[in-house]
Amino acid sequence: MMASAKRMATLPANVQKAIRDNAVQAVQTEMWTVNIKEQKDAWADLARRVKVFEAPDIASFRNKMGPVLTNFIGKTGARGKAFVEAVQAAVKA
Repeated sequence: MMASAKRMATLPANVQKAIRDNAVQAVQTEMWTVNIKEQKDAWADLARRVKVFEAPDIASFRNKMGPVLTNFIGKTGARGKAFVEAVQAAVKA
């Protein structure tokens, strides 16, 4: 149940408390538990489908990504360039 703050304020205090308590129960217990299960299932599925390359061809990857980064920087300007440079610096660290 969803209600506006204005409508909620018109309800008796005990009803407001019941609504809030049940909302907390729904979010913290039911929704959170389901969310965590779905995340675990999704990560497990991803792990089953991903191949690990012990010695990837990094130079080839960087060469193919060059135009993507150039296009990104062209679209985003100085902020995009700063972001790309920060990521590249982090990789080298």
